[in-house]
Amino acid sequence: MLLTDNESTSYPAWEIYKKTLDGPSVSVSDNVKISIAENGPLRASLKVERTYQDSTKFVQYVCLTEGAEDDRIDIINEYDWSATNVLLKAEFPTALSNEKASYDLGIGYVQRGNNVDNSYEVLGHQWADLTDSNDNSGIAILNDCKYGWDKPDNNTLRLTLLHTPKTTERNFPYQARQDHGHHFFRYAIVSHTASATDANIASKADAFNQPLLSFTTAKHAGKIGRSFSLLKANLPQIAVKTFKKAENGDSYVIRINEVAGKTYNDAVVEFASPIESAYELNGIEERAGDVKFVDNKIIFSGKAFQPRTFSVKLKNKNILNKPENLFVNLDDKYNAVAFTSDEFNRAGNFDRMGNSLAAELMPEIVQSDGIQFKVKNDPSVFDYVRSYGDTINLPTGHNADKLYLLVTSVRNDRSAAFLVDGKEYTVNIPYYSGFYGQWGWRGENEGYIKDGCSFAYIANHKHSERKGNDSYNFAYLYKICLNIDKTAKTLILPKDPGVALFALTLTDNKNHDTAPAMEMRRLPYQTQPVVYTNQAEPPVRERR
Repeated sequence: MLLTDNESTSYPAWEIYKKTLDGPSVSVSDNVKISIAENGPLRASLKVERTYQDSTKFVQYVCLTEGAEDDRIDIINEYDWSATNVLLKAEFPTALSNEKASYDLGIGYVQRGNNVDNSYEVLGHQWADLTDSNDNSGIAILNDCKYGWDKPDNNTLRLTLLHTPKTTERNFPYQARQDHGHHFFRYAIVSHTASATDANIASKADAFNQPLLSFTTAKHAGKIGRSFSLLKANLPQIAVKTFKKAENGDSYVIRINEVAGKTYNDAVVEFASPIESAYELNGIEERAGDVKFVDNKIIFSGKAFQPRTFSVKLKNKNILNKPENLFVNLDDKYNAVAFTSDEFNRAGNFDRMGNSLAAELMPEIVQSDGIQFKVKNDPSVFDYVRSYGDTINLPTGHNADKLYLLVTSVRNDRSAAFLVDGKEYTVNIPYYSGFYGQWGWRGENEGYIKDGCSFAYIANHKHSERKGNDSYNFAYLYKICLNIDKTAKTLILPKDPGVALFALTLTDNKNHDTAPAMEMRRLPYQTQPVVYTNQAEPPVRERR
């Protein structure tokens, strides 16, 4: 539905007025065309096409699935949006009745009533639910990127999809074209015959937002057996939100959250290996208390919606092989300064425009996908190699088949050629700051993601002779992988001082377990198939 009086004069992008929600609306019903997009044994889909005012086009795919997701109706949306002074919502009228609905908050949920003057457009992350007042039946709406909801009466939920407000000339007039362009997003409808918590709606929303990826790979023996579980929880109300390497040391950090709004006892999280030590952490990974552990399990109790964080150190640290990192010494090649300390944050000139990298943000070791780089972070000495065609000798007898470079471009995005024993590798190196990618906004700017390397390091500010700490002016270092011969002896840098090299690391591929390339395509009836891959590096062009 389209709410057709969407004036917002003070902060248009951020606010929606209640008079808009209570005002006139129309259904999108022009030029409706319905066809069958899929009719297979596992999924059937209807394609619904509509227009509004000739220029705004809507395509929806309504999908029914046989199997594990057969309790769900998926609605996949592709819109070309150019309307003005309108608010687009998906409306879900039901036969249920309850003054209150439940809205996901990420680490729990909250119940809110129908729209009132000071609470109408409300937050809901991955789901919202309307359950009958007797808890016998309900409807949950799952979504993957839309977070504004309202509830005009006891029977209806509405999800905000696009917001293009009417503005004044003085207050952000460009926002009168907000959201113009092409949009792709999904939401889903799930029915249940219990409360939202008993129906595990939070878990269903997680599954909707993080679908399983399938991939094909060459046949192999399987070093870790026919099945492998990194970790698992014994209670459905315990959601594992994060599992990551600790900021310091060789333990792991696991963050859990109770999602059903109920206290619990003897929750168990089981790991792939026996535990050597475990304890509770606070939000900045400081030790905050003890936790019971037995063999490969931690055992704990908690309160409704309580987030908990634990440190777990495993006895078996070689379930999967990790790359062995051999640092290449560049001490005699460093010839320029990139870092300045916070005390002298106006003194640098890394980019010849009075900017420098913040030494206080740079660790001694930069880690990216198991690859480590040893960085020279001493503002009193040279700390990177400005590339003038230098020859760098690789360690004798290294036996490595991958050479990783920690690099960035000081001026503009650039193409650069590196030579390893005469073999040329031409790569793209993006600029060290600015935007790496940008959403497209029709009539304003084109969307893009830069070609080139993967991120190895991101800083949330840099130093500036004009501002000192230049907040939210990001800085990036990138990781490049060159597949080299194990007998390689020399690396010759490009004759381009715009290339900044910070570190080199050699690894042996047999000691680096990487998942096979994964491919996931959008549904065949969508306009532009997209291939996602988990390959660590973009393609590198090689020639001899």
